[in-house]
Parts: sequence; C-alpha cells; structure tokens
Amino acid sequence: MLVCLGLICPAAPTPVCLGLAAVFLLAFLRGEATSSAVLVEPVLRRTRSLRTGAAATALYMASVGSEFYLLTLLLQSLKGYTPLEAGLAFLPLAVLVAAGSTAAGRAVRRAGPAAVLVAGFALAAAGLLWLSLALTGDSYAADLLPGLLLSGFGHGAIYTSMFIIGTHEVPAAHQGTAGALLTTSQYLSGAVTVAVLTLTLGPAPDHGRFRTAFLLTTAAAAAGGVLAAWRRPAPQPAGGTAKCASNHVRSAG
Repeated sequence: MLVCLGLICPAAPTPVCLGLAAVFLLAFLRGEATSSAVLVEPVLRRTRSLRTGAAATALYMASVGSEFYLLTLLLQSLKGYTPLEAGLAFLPLAVLVAAGSTAAGRAVRRAGPAAVLVAGFALAAAGLLWLSLALTGDSYAADLLPGLLLSGFGHGAIYTSMFIIGTHEVPAAHQGTAGALLTTSQYLSGAVTVAVLTLTLGPAPDHGRFRTAFLLTTAAAAAGGVLAAWRRPAPQPAGGTAKCASNHVRSAG
C-alpha cells in the first residue's frame, strides 16, 4: 500500500507513516496501562524528573538537534556550498557545542541543571531565530555565523543538563533504564522532526520554506525553555547534582 502511495504521490508515505506511528503509540500506551508485564516500570512513569527529561530531550532534537540537517541542505542546496565548504562552515558550530557542554558541566554545580537548561534553550532559540531571519544574506560571517555560535553554545548546554535533570529523581536501581528511555525519546523525536521538516521544505525548498523550517525549530527551543522553567526538579541532597553532572559530562565527551 505504501509503495502504491509513493508512486502516486512521493510525499504520501510520510504522513501515512506519521499516522501509523500515532496509532501504534496509543496502542503501546494502552498496553502499558493494562498489562501485567510492562516495558516501563510504574516507578519510572511516576518519576517527575524523568518525564521532564524525556520532554526536554524530545524538544532538543526538535530544535538544535535537527539544526545540522537543515544547515546541510541550506548550505549545499540553496547557497551552492561544496561539501568541503559546508564542512568548514560547520566548524564554529561544532566548537561552540563542545564549549557549551564544558561550560554547562561547571555551571550546574553553581546554578543547578534546571537554570542551565533554561539558559541553553534560550540561547538555542535566539540562534535559530537569527538563522531564520538572516538566511537570505550572502555573507557567512555577518549573516550565518552569529546564529551558529549562539545555537551551538546553547546546544552544548542543553545536551549536558537535560540528562542530569532526567535522571535526577530516579532510584539508583533504575538509572540504566531511565537513561535508555531518555535516549529513546531523543531519537524518536529526531525521526519525527526530520519527517516534519522534510514535508515543510518540500521537493524544491526556497528561502521561504527554509525560514519556516527554522522557525519551527525555534518554536521547539522556546517550548523547551518554558518546560525547563516550569518543571524544575525537586532539591537533591548536597553533592548529588555535582556528581551526576560530572558523570554526564564525561559520558558526553
């Protein structure tokens, strides 16, 4: 059926698959609510910080997590960069991601992971908004670079703090499962976001379509900032957050 739909309309399989994914998600949730042999333990479903972390990882992938995909298409398809030129254009972004992650590891010890996550999403939203407004410019340094630097630093701060928050209140015996759930949320969101952005860009994306796509990622980053500010985790015993931050900074590196 999907093959036939693809022959008639190349874009048709994407919304059909999104619809099927929603159906399967509802079936999974119903099974988890009624089955005696669940995949996600009830204690994890009741953990507030894990729910917040899962939402944050999803919004991370819906914002700066998908920035590399959009930038690659923008630089090579619309601006005519060669693969080498596009790779070099990504270098400042990659450097700032690493810098943001390192700075976040220190900042969570002083301000807490929730404050770092709010700041990370705010910087990411500012950088993505800049890119959406300046992508028509011809100057890489004046038009694209400021947005790349802002979003890159925010990217690193988000990545470090979202996992700290997600496992903040999880019992020690369930830390591994909680980490797996956060990663699952991250990559499921990434797959859905790429599908949505692909539909937004269409077969022949122009500046207007790219602006819409970047604005969608900006909205996701803004939603992440609101979520992080609203769902602050409960206080943790002294030293707990710092230890968790150190572990996740090492794993991110």
